[in-house]
Amino acid sequence: DWTADHRLQGVAYIVVQLKYDPNKYSNGVPNVTALVEGKEVYDPRDTTTSFSSNSALCILDYLRDDEYGLGVDDAEIDFTSFEYAADLCDETVALDAGGSESRYTLNGIVDTSLSPKQVIEEMLVSMGGKLVYAAGRFSIVGAEYRTPTITIDEDDIISDISVITKNSSRDLYNGVRGVFASPDDLYQPVEYPTVESATYQGIDGVTRYTELNLPYTTSSATAQRLAKILLNQSRQELTIQMRCKLNA
Repeated sequence: DWTADHRLQGVAYIVVQLKYDPNKYSNGVPNVTALVEGKEVYDPRDTTTSFSSNSALCILDYLRDDEYGLGVDDAEIDFTSFEYAADLCDETVALDAGGSESRYTLNGIVDTSLSPKQVIEEMLVSMGGKLVYAAGRFSIVGAEYRTPTITIDEDDIISDISVITKNSSRDLYNGVRGVFASPDDLYQPVEYPTVESATYQGIDGVTRYTELNLPYTTSSATAQRLAKILLNQSRQELTIQMRCKLNA
């Protein structure tokens, strides 16, 4: 009953024809794998829609997708922040071994059995990013240093100020390890080189590791950069807590 109207639009599929050979296929039908370019995504920088592994653009698509994603209305999205984050992801990074690569990419398959919150959190890890919902809109921030441009003074503060100068030793770590999707191993999870700090280990007097798994990262170099960012962030121990007016 298959007709020309059965075009499988919107469905990723592959047709494979195998000639039976009891010697080649002694264990039955073999597993077939394919390297696939994913869904085309919208780029607000030039209003085009095409395939991209840019982390910010893939996250934007998941937010807007009304079938598998959150189905967020465009009025609830700060597109300017996504344009800035997309530029950050596209920045070229020179590699120690030669050549270069984009700063942050997202490659993989979204598991729709997970909650949208879990999916977004895993996707954000690929760019060390944060997704913020404020003033009725979603905005995104990628991992980079930004020079502070906002000043908060006593007129903005409506509570006492609490200052925490040091984290508990059980919350400190001086090494990061985990897995990424290695192209050399058919994109199966493989450990990337452990990122450690001899300076932090000397301060702590003991070696402690934390896990950072990167299911959407296919570059060992990117995985190590993200691990180093996480490690250095963990050592920024000064925390100031206070309640402020809405303009903060």
